[in-house]
Amino acid sequence: MNDIPRLLRRAHFAFRQATDRMLTDYDLTSAQLDVLQRVAQCECAEHRTLLQDMEVASPTLTKLVNSLVDAGYLERRISPEDARVKQLVLTETGHALQAEMIEKYQGAMDCILDGFSPAERLMLSEMLKRVIANIEQVES
Repeated sequence: MNDIPRLLRRAHFAFRQATDRMLTDYDLTSAQLDVLQRVAQCECAEHRTLLQDMEVASPTLTKLVNSLVDAGYLERRISPEDARVKQLVLTETGHALQAEMIEKYQGAMDCILDGFSPAERLMLSEMLKRVIANIEQVES
């Protein structure tokens, strides 16, 4: 029972390493892919929203976003509602990469969860959600 935190950390670290290896051909990191995925989900995301979702420091997120803008995957646009706010949107290249990453990501998940039945996969997902909810309750 006491090794659950260690196992969660190990699983997270192993997953990040596997994802980073998968992304080497694209010159991307798993953190950059996280940003792309979150922007794709929102269609246009604001820096502050990404900060809340990703739980990273602002300078870290700025560095990730800048690298994705420089690579041509993201662009910054001025919000039509508030000219002080910049939104992030996927470029055409970013959309193409995102579509390709969905396939690769699914393949990686199939390898990671090899041997798990659909019911076990669902159970694992539900258990992890409960762990997160319990942790968030303790923090508040």
